Amino acid sequence: MGREFIELFEDWANYYDATVSGQDVEYTEVFRGYEDILKNVANKAIGNVLEFGVGTGNLTQHLLNKHLPVYGIEPSPSMREIAEEKLSNHVKVMDGDFLQFPPIDEEVHSIVSSYAFHHLTDEEKEKAIELYSNMLSKNGKIVFADTMFEDKNAYQVTITHAEKNQFLNLAEDLKTEYYTTIPVLKQIVEKYGFSVQFTRFNHFVWVMEATKN
Repeated sequence: MGREFIELFEDWANYYDATVSGQDVEYTEVFRGYEDILKNVANKAIGNVLEFGVGTGNLTQHLLNKHLPVYGIEPSPSMREIAEEKLSNHVKVMDGDFLQFPPIDEEVHSIVSSYAFHHLTDEEKEKAIELYSNMLSKNGKIVFADTMFEDKNAYQVTITHAEKNQFLNLAEDLKTEYYTTIPVLKQIVEKYGFSVQFTRFNHFVWVMEATKN
């Protein structure tokens, strides 16, 4: 359920913000428009927000700028430490993941995440969406920004392009983690009572906005 990647994020914590700012040429396109992506997710969120994969707190800060109450979930201790320091402890970032996390005392109106849902297999993604469907009332939202593909062919073409350009870390990442396709994700969220739309921001990243019917 994504925790197999904790060691990766422990290593990445100290230079994650450098990567998202475009300093790693292999990931320049992945993070192109990064701040606009985060702002878009924050602008779509409503009410009390549950954020998964807080990382170093970049999306969290945008949510706070919107004056939204945020409950943060992050499995990496190093990421949690950086996030809490960056956010001046305005948000308590709790240990947990997309499927296992501490109970939230308040009603949750939005569930958000950025660059993290691909740590779950498609089967685990479905379990997560079912869980969130049970948590959210009518008009509650799931707003996720993540790498996803129009279809399997687009996924394979992207890997081939990365390898051709000697972006071997990116290619290995694409092969190793659990990137899904929009038709698969659309089928899952509609199965659990959501209307959904997808907005593309760069070659890799789309924002999924699913609203509970």
